[in-house]
Amino acid sequence: MEKHNDKVCNNIRREKMDNYEDWDITNLTEAQANEIVWNNTTRFEVIEDKIIDTSRWSIIHEAIVLDNTTTKFYKTSYSVGATEYQEKNPYEYENPEFIEVKKVPIESYTWEKA
Repeated sequence: MEKHNDKVCNNIRREKMDNYEDWDITNLTEAQANEIVWNNTTRFEVIEDKIIDTSRWSIIHEAIVLDNTTTKFYKTSYSVGATEYQEKNPYEYENPEFIEVKKVPIESYTWEKA
């Protein structure tokens, strides 16, 4: 019996054969978005990926992706299963959304002993 993850991986492998140079980052399939967040393309590069939240069953990530052909940056959020028993891949129950962003400086404060 084929596990769900194996089926998704096989679909992704087939999808990877497509020309990712033609992908529209604002309109991706689940498989295409997975290829990007798993860093499996040369066009798109994950430059930052951090955990922003957790739940009992999921770990929620926020990633910044660079499109190397346009030098534009995009932010996306996705979740994965929190344990080996939660077989959830990125974007499995959600639509992939990549929003164009830019890096801006911020001023930060901290508390020190007086």
